Amino acid sequence: MKHLMVGAAAIALLVGCQNENGGAMGGGGYDVTARAGDAEQAGSALLGMSLTKSGKGLLTFAESSVDGAAAEFTSVGLAGVDEITAQSLTLEGLDMTEGEANFAVMRFNNVAFSAPDDEAEISIGAIELINPTPALAGWIAETLETGSPSDFPSFDDIGFDSWSVSDVSMEFEDRRDSGAFSLGKVEILGLGGDEIARVGIAGLSLNIDDSGEAVEIDLGELAMSNIDSGFLSAVADNIDDEEDMALALVDLVYSNPMDPGYDSVRMDDFSFSFDGVSFAIPSVDSSIQRNSAGQP
Repeated sequence: MKHLMVGAAAIALLVGCQNENGGAMGGGGYDVTARAGDAEQAGSALLGMSLTKSGKGLLTFAESSVDGAAAEFTSVGLAGVDEITAQSLTLEGLDMTEGEANFAVMRFNNVAFSAPDDEAEISIGAIELINPTPALAGWIAETLETGSPSDFPSFDDIGFDSWSVSDVSMEFEDRRDSGAFSLGKVEILGLGGDEIARVGIAGLSLNIDDSGEAVEIDLGELAMSNIDSGFLSAVADNIDDEEDMALALVDLVYSNPMDPGYDSVRMDDFSFSFDGVSFAIPSVDSSIQRNSAGQP
């Protein structure tokens, strides 16, 4: 946990040291409109996700209702797992794509997770995915249907208009660490192709007591626009090997050291304190000017 905190502080420092050109934050006006789906295919889509009966697939639920191309499930859980629950699951824009179940919106509401061994309690207001690519939606549908999905799609086949997690709260305590974490929202907009339209984090707070050493991190907001998706691809392609991931990220940075890999970044109200050392970055507002060829 301590290493994670130091890494977070290092990232913030790197962001804060970029040239401050005072440009407006791009990507804030990114529009997301969910697909309508097809009411006549909704039943087939739900069947393809094993959501026609509680416990038939990965999920259990108390009640369900279908309205056109939308469906809602209440008191949702994982079959055979008591530690994870959700007050409800909402699906919108249900249809079939090339014989596979598809959806425009998937939203889990009021998710709760408890880990007795680590004495951690986590609550999440909402987890939402809008307009995933058919490959990603198909993989999720297969997971819900069987609980044993095939290999995750390649990064080139993954995309969506919006993914977000909001209102996160966590308290934890083990033999060494205790603390609390809260997050207003993290979102990724417009993932697909060579760029990510926007990445945003808001309302982050973390307090840890690590064997008497206090760590405190607060962040009002961090927003980046038009990010090179190669950074996310480097992480996804090397998720099982931290050393290869680090090397891939370094290679990406040094392949074009003049390009930070984004068009603009804004950060407000960041502070970090660890073992008697603290610093704060009240505000950063930076943008990259590019020529007609897209070069800085």
